[in-house]
Amino acid sequence: MVLLSFAVTVGALSAITCAAVAIARAAGGKGLGFMRSAGVVEKVVWGVLGFSLGATLPALYEYYGLLQNRSPWVGLSHGVLVVAGFLMIGRLMTRIRWGMWSDELLTELLDKVMPVVVTAQRRAGDEGAGLVERARAALRDGRGRDALRCAVEVRTLVEQAGLPEHAAWAKVSEQILYWQQSHLPARKVDTGKRLARLRSMLPR
Repeated sequence: MVLLSFAVTVGALSAITCAAVAIARAAGGKGLGFMRSAGVVEKVVWGVLGFSLGATLPALYEYYGLLQNRSPWVGLSHGVLVVAGFLMIGRLMTRIRWGMWSDELLTELLDKVMPVVVTAQRRAGDEGAGLVERARAALRDGRGRDALRCAVEVRTLVEQAGLPEHAAWAKVSEQILYWQQSHLPARKVDTGKRLARLRSMLPR
């Protein structure tokens, strides 16, 4: 019976999560610039409310016959579970909305600098032609972050080619680097590759 009560709580949280994802996608990235972060007092209040709601669920389950002989530990466990679920839902909604905002913003920004990126790629050789096509397709679909990932790879190829300095490309290159640091999460570097890179830097 105790496991059944937890299953019902998890199922309810799953349903709320699905609804929250749909709401976040419908809201998109609009209005994020006017949102403020919740203060410590607000977080504590919402945490207490969530815990209180979760702690009272076993009493409700007992009333409807889903739980018998409940103990205080069951209420505490449900309270913690509900708080953890609400935290996950809030983080998920924020992440989805910020991702959509990044896609919208980067699509607009990259669309303006793509001619410079294409020109630089052609000067560097044919190796990055596929990346340019993937970036264009991503921009047509409104996937700004995917387009930025392709632009970052093109930037790496152009920098490795050692082309003569070009004012337009130098500016765009700095912009791509800034957008990468602002909108793309840092990827973990494999330990083996990191050690190999360090060894290659050591004097022989």
